Amino acid sequence: MDIREMLEKCKPFAPVVSAAVMAACVAGSLYGYKVPVYETKASVEDTQEQEDEVPVVKTSTEEETKEDEAAEEEEQAKGSFDLEDGVYQGSGTGYRGNITVAVTIKDKQITSIEILSASDDEPFFGRAKGLIDQIIKKQSAEVDTISGATFSSTGIKEAVAQALEEAANQED
Repeated sequence: MDIREMLEKCKPFAPVVSAAVMAACVAGSLYGYKVPVYETKASVEDTQEQEDEVPVVKTSTEEETKEDEAAEEEEQAKGSFDLEDGVYQGSGTGYRGNITVAVTIKDKQITSIEILSASDDEPFFGRAKGLIDQIIKKQSAEVDTISGATFSSTGIKEAVAQALEEAANQED
């Protein structure tokens, strides 16, 4: 029997052999793979329990530094904007399109930011929504972007900055 005859007899098994080779390649590349585990935020009760379990000894300089930082943040947050109370809209560019927000100003402070529309993917955009709390706390759109959701984060920051700019322009 020569090689040609042998190949002709094996031809019907070619799809099975190729599938087996492909399965072996996939199994070989996934061997030893470990799924990454991400840390979740603890609830308030969990955090309180952990604080109760571990005694913390603070030196007076640590307490003074933390008090100074807290007072500085409070002072910075109060009356940051010389704007009339109201709701101002702005938009920015996310990964898949525009992001529109409504920024509420009350007593010269940002009190809330509401997402009116966004076309970004929810897993990424959900992470980027964490910026809202940072912006309100800092009373500024100049906050760090969220890693893994950079385009969505930038879009939210742009939208808030545009809303504040619109509010300032209405003042003039």
